[in-house]
Amino acid sequence: MAVRRRPGLAVTAAASLLLVTGAAIGAGGTAAAAGAPAATSAGSERVIVVMRTQFGTMPSSRSAIADRTARAVSSQNAVLNQLAGAKVSHVAHFSLANAFSANVTTSQAQALAANPAVASVVKDSSIPLMPATMSTPAAHASVGKARANADTIDPFQVCPTDPAQPLVEPEALNSIHALSSDGSPDAQSLTKGAGVTVAYIADGIDPDNPDFIRPNGDHVIVDYQDFSGDGPNAPSGGGEAFGDASSIAAQGIVSHDLSNFVNQAHPLPPGCNIRIVGVAPDASIVALKAGGEFLTNSSILQSIDYAVRVDHVDVINESFGLSEFPDDSSRNTVELFNDAAVAAGVTITESTGDGGVTGTIGSDAQDPKVISVGATTNFRLYAQTTYAAEPFSNGHWANDNISALSSSGFTQLGRTVDLVAPGEAGWAACEPGFASCVNFRSPAGPSDIEAFGGTSQSAPFTAGVAALVISAYRSSHGGDSPTPAVVKQIITGTAHDLGLPPFEQGSGLLNARAAVEAALTWPGATTDPPASVKSNIVTSPNQVTLQGKPGSTKSKSFDVTNVGNHSVHVSAGSRSFRTTAESAQATAFDSTTLPTFTYYNGQSWAFKVLHFNV
Repeated sequence: MAVRRRPGLAVTAAASLLLVTGAAIGAGGTAAAAGAPAATSAGSERVIVVMRTQFGTMPSSRSAIADRTARAVSSQNAVLNQLAGAKVSHVAHFSLANAFSANVTTSQAQALAANPAVASVVKDSSIPLMPATMSTPAAHASVGKARANADTIDPFQVCPTDPAQPLVEPEALNSIHALSSDGSPDAQSLTKGAGVTVAYIADGIDPDNPDFIRPNGDHVIVDYQDFSGDGPNAPSGGGEAFGDASSIAAQGIVSHDLSNFVNQAHPLPPGCNIRIVGVAPDASIVALKAGGEFLTNSSILQSIDYAVRVDHVDVINESFGLSEFPDDSSRNTVELFNDAAVAAGVTITESTGDGGVTGTIGSDAQDPKVISVGATTNFRLYAQTTYAAEPFSNGHWANDNISALSSSGFTQLGRTVDLVAPGEAGWAACEPGFASCVNFRSPAGPSDIEAFGGTSQSAPFTAGVAALVISAYRSSHGGDSPTPAVVKQIITGTAHDLGLPPFEQGSGLLNARAAVEAALTWPGATTDPPASVKSNIVTSPNQVTLQGKPGSTKSKSFDVTNVGNHSVHVSAGSRSFRTTAESAQATAFDSTTLPTFTYYNGQSWAFKVLHFNV
């Protein structure tokens, strides 16, 4: 999908508005077609069949999974054996939830729907990855700013002062206190996620990429499976997979020179080196390929089923979703499997989508049992690449605002986003040969890094923090794991309130350090935490909805718990609706007569400056 983003600009009493026009920024290439083998014969279709009996008393735990699988397959075969006509093909049995997918004739689909043992028959639809990868900008020379000296400005440096000491990327690590660049307490000084396995569902990747090889030679990606039908090594965009894996557990060993990435019109000095580190670099990753730019619903279900049943993962990240209305078909099947995974002890993080802040949350993120994540802003990448007309700014930026792309608002179920994490934007490892792994030069060429953003980035950041929480909890609770509900309560309860509307920020900004501290001191801890660990409070539930007629009074209670060892001062506050001030100013914009500037990708864009008072 095409994305356009805007850097944060300092506003004074008089301000200028820049209007630009030009080509949209591409998503970095089109991936291979996704999905299990589609029905191709006349009068046939691919369907997902959900059985009425779901074996609710038999969760998909390691001890029960074999018996559950046998019962599920037996019940599914009993239904399949009743079908008349052509032979059913491409049958995939699931046991996490009692369901199967298959290519059937139209009459067989009708017979399945009429079978009393079947709860529903859903056509196998395509579900898009949230944002693929974002493309980004380059330098300041076109407006007279000296990029070579930008690294001397702290915290607004774009290159390291010493090429031998690369900047740690993405900038989000500092924003969420996962790995601090300013010396403040961070989560990785307490745990790096060892012993925790995180799965993601996306497109293709190379598990042998050097950013996913540990110093001792071990692979970060411990399993890579293809459920798309294309094969694990088929051509793929790779933008989402590399972005997810980097956000979760990139190793930060490889040095990447940004001067080789940016456009020639906006050069950076040679040795503008960065290294890419994940939120939980000691965690292991299970990479699940469910398609390319689009994932079939059945491939997603196979991926979830495999992650829980075979690899027994601790966390699953899902950066995809629908915004359909009504949305009760594909959403219900994914929700059914997600809820079964949660029942088996798996925490699930879900991106809310990139549809804007007014009632656009993707349907898969409506499920109260998953952690739904919106996006906040980081802008160092914009300054490094001059994305979004950044050269017209003053060279400084303000992070931790809600991204204009972040899907939020209220869902049909009366819920909103759980919390927010950086999603605009950051660097991720990539690999030449994948369609999304290209630089911003003219012409564009293959690249070993990519500019990655959207709520697709916010969700794997949160999955990485979930891995840190699980690791920390195990270390202080005799090896026991927290339930997914506890993980969600810790992460949402310790989020940093940005003072923004709750239907945009949820509980607030992801705070890795506070979440890990809460996990270490959670009730039942058998060891004392390090002296540097502070007390934290968490709330339960994390969302309370009150509704009534104007003038009426409604009330609900919720718990505020100190999970630490020291006293914490708590004060309550509230926000109310207020009238929004609106004004409009129309202006003519003729790109054929206006001056131009060179955009991040070398293209010529027109601009016009407007002055207004604020």
